Amino acid sequence: MKPKLPEMTNKRFINTSNNIFLVISAILFIITLHIPLTDTLPAFGIFFLSAGILECDCYLILSGYLIV
Repeated sequence: MKPKLPEMTNKRFINTSNNIFLVISAILFIITLHIPLTDTLPAFGIFFLSAGILECDCYLILSGYLIV
């Protein structure tokens, strides 16, 4: 896979904000509510953010932001 928009995935501030969004998603995932999709959406956010960070793909990271 070719990295898309590497300036958004290689900077220190962006990496810090990605980590903050991952922590927020993990906290939302841990909270158990009896409302549908309360566990599914944070799980998808974690998946897209993690895959975007690993592949240096800006589009996956932005989709993770939107889901979170």
